Amino acid sequence: MYKLIVSCALCITFFAGQACFAAPRANPAIHKAYKELQANHPKKALELLESTLASSRPNVSAMVIAGNAYMELEETPKALALYKRGTKLYPHDTHLLQNKAVALYYLEQFAEAGDCFHQLSDLQRTPKGKHQKKSVNKADPSWYNSQYQAGVCYYKASDYKNALTMLNPLTVYPEYKAFCDTHRLIAHSYIAQKKWKEATAILVSLLKTEVNNRDAWKLLAEVYIQRGKLKKGAAALQVAHSLKPATSGECMRLAKVYLQVNSPLLAVKSIKASPDPLTAKQLELLSIAQEKGGHLERAAQAIEKAISLAPSPKRHFELAKIYFRNQQYSNAIPHFDKAAAKTKYKGLSYYFQGQCYLQLNQYDNAKKLFLKAKKYKKVRLSAASGMMLIQQKEKIRSEAKALKKHI
Repeated sequence: MYKLIVSCALCITFFAGQACFAAPRANPAIHKAYKELQANHPKKALELLESTLASSRPNVSAMVIAGNAYMELEETPKALALYKRGTKLYPHDTHLLQNKAVALYYLEQFAEAGDCFHQLSDLQRTPKGKHQKKSVNKADPSWYNSQYQAGVCYYKASDYKNALTMLNPLTVYPEYKAFCDTHRLIAHSYIAQKKWKEATAILVSLLKTEVNNRDAWKLLAEVYIQRGKLKKGAAALQVAHSLKPATSGECMRLAKVYLQVNSPLLAVKSIKASPDPLTAKQLELLSIAQEKGGHLERAAQAIEKAISLAPSPKRHFELAKIYFRNQQYSNAIPHFDKAAAKTKYKGLSYYFQGQCYLQLNQYDNAKKLFLKAKKYKKVRLSAASGMMLIQQKEKIRSEAKALKKHI
């Protein structure tokens, strides 16, 4: 299955806003610790805050600064312990809650991080000290970001139901920066549950307003492919490529879809559009496409180039088969011989070599190869049939000679 990747921009923030750092201005030690942290001296900041943190109810700013200092020192468990203590003391403080969520995320405790971001979003949409919902302030997207991050965390915890609960209400706010990412993450959540129709619907909805969103077109293409709608998948990939030149990998992806819908010439065109020199594997795919398009000579040339880059028994076997199908038996024989170096291809290689010699009327060589092939179960009967055919031909030839002498 196509591998789907979701990125999440979660970052540690030094909450230097006026409300958060009003206390440090009145408290020289906390203010100095903040300055030390800004100067990239986290250990010094912790030393300055040691006595403040020892109190039964430390200052919120001190806890935020100390937690960030621990994070800078890559001591995230200590930061999390401090944030947990802080949120118990100050359950409605959004700065402590957000830092706690980030620490949980970095420790890959995604479900708990999702719960924190969910709680944070609720606080950001609720008047301070009250619990009824307020109207959304569209000038401040902090609640949106928190709810989106909750969706990301739930998604990474494989809790797709909660992820969708967080994300679906956000789709009515196109003014926010994460609007497109929200739609894509909803699509990923449906894809993870193999709900292809729902994934298609959300992506089609996004593309009505974001028609030039290349990533959305690519994701829609993969959803169509998973649904078995290969032509629609190919069309969506073409749109994505028209918005920005395709990478080599994207060209190969489209080529494979074209081959699946029996459009080998379009597959050839897609492969040749690759911006980088073709690798041996890509040349193999080009050879398949050329052969399916009826161009055996071009197919042989492609696989020959692949062999020159990275020779292998498999590639020699594929080239030999092309020569065989093109009735170039003399050219096929040495490549079947090289393919026989690998056990997987031995029996078939011996059998086809025997057929090549048979077509060239070299019966003695054909017999030797058919006898070798008979040792392999997969081609035993075919090799035996080849031997019988040689015997018949030899009998006919012998009778013809005898008749000629008699005449």
